[in-house]
Amino acid sequence: MAQTSTAENKPSAAKRSTLLGAVFLMATSAIGPGYPSWLLIVGVVAWLLTLYLGYNSLGGIAALWK
Repeated sequence: MAQTSTAENKPSAAKRSTLLGAVFLMATSAIGPGYPSWLLIVGVVAWLLTLYLGYNSLGGIAALWK
């Protein structure tokens, strides 16, 4: 039996923000009390920038084979 996508199956904005808050709390507690929270944010931004720049640089390789 196939399930249909309804509004009842989707989490509400309050549940999403609670989930994101819980994930952030777990991540900040994982780096320990000696490290500031902004360091986690800087690390995530640097990681995302690395993914973006890597994707853009590898995108040029496909153009070489055309």
